[in-house]
Amino acid sequence: MKKCIFAGSFDPITLGHLDIIKRVSQLFDTVIVAVAEGKENSAVRLDIVKKSTSGIKNVTAEVFDGMLVDYAKSKNVTTLIRGLRNSIDFEYEKHLAEIYRSQYKDLQVIYLISPPELCHVSSTAVREIAGYGGDLSGYVAIEALNEIKQQYIIMKT
Repeated sequence: MKKCIFAGSFDPITLGHLDIIKRVSQLFDTVIVAVAEGKENSAVRLDIVKKSTSGIKNVTAEVFDGMLVDYAKSKNVTTLIRGLRNSIDFEYEKHLAEIYRSQYKDLQVIYLISPPELCHVSSTAVREIAGYGGDLSGYVAIEALNEIKQQYIIMKT
């Protein structure tokens, strides 16, 4: 069984993240969306991830704490998925991959490039737009739109 992990803070999950998840779900039997514990509201972020990915059968989501490589080992997973929007993302992700591999020699990192229409989408943009009550329809899954608005409008005020 081929498994992979797509990890992040998902603060919140965006259509860019979902594009990566949908594409990788066609390549792996199981995709684990791992929500980092490190930030506040991890239970809310996990709930939003689960709502956003509910239509993808081979995707599970859970919160993890600690080093990502330790989490991957505990799940017996040797493949991490990362998304790239631009060259800045690439430089950052390349550095992370080197660190990951220094800690877990069997780990492979696979990069998927965002389609042009989603390269501007980021969690930061979603938080900012939501904070001002803007239109999030091109940024987040419709299944989680209300929860995202509620969570991030409250945070802004």
